[in-house]
Amino acid sequence: SPPLLYSAMQAPGGNGVLWRTDLARPCAFSTTSIAIPDAASFAADFISIAPDPERLVLLLSPQPDASDRRHAIARSLPGLRNSTLTVERQPSPRERSGRIASDPGVAGRLWWWSLDGAPVVLRSERYGEEGSWVDVSGDLAGGAGLRIRRVIGHPRDPTLAWAATSLGVLHTDDGGQHWRVDHGGLPVVVDAVDLALRPSASLEPGSVRLWLAPYGHGLWQRELLDDLLLGDGFENTR
Repeated sequence: SPPLLYSAMQAPGGNGVLWRTDLARPCAFSTTSIAIPDAASFAADFISIAPDPERLVLLLSPQPDASDRRHAIARSLPGLRNSTLTVERQPSPRERSGRIASDPGVAGRLWWWSLDGAPVVLRSERYGEEGSWVDVSGDLAGGAGLRIRRVIGHPRDPTLAWAATSLGVLHTDDGGQHWRVDHGGLPVVVDAVDLALRPSASLEPGSVRLWLAPYGHGLWQRELLDDLLLGDGFENTR
């Protein structure tokens, strides 16, 4: 199937609208209505797509100042990614503003992180089912000044994860007990806007590539080998 780009917005009547375009034909947008329960209290702020080959699964986070902090999960019919989406609302795992996102490398794994106050990071391996959330905040520091933008895990090693934050890239290698700065190869401590992980195109079979989008410093990447002793720092893609 062709690569697709999705974006979500709020319609005037309260329902959500999903915009979709084929990246091979970037001017050909199509729209699909999303019937969100209690739509009057929901305004989408952040969208994440789960790596489910059988169906389209979208996770929608509400705006940070929303009074109703429940997120929405939209699913197509199994085997029919372009079918009508059914939506359910789920309570936030914490009574505070936060974002929910799928881990692109692990089906069923979700991350939730706080947007206000002291930083909190939670992980679920079962699409956020009740009782499945685990606190992996560990020794995250920075207080209210730390803003988390993305959390992403290694597709093969559940103990490894990275966080893009306002204080740079943070990394844990023990499942979230301890977090440390991971700025190897970067010229400065950057404001990390986003992270992405995908299998590497190199000849190394046990490697993935970590991409970093910092604010005002271009695009960076590094190769992550299963043998951590051979790993190195970020490189500019220019």
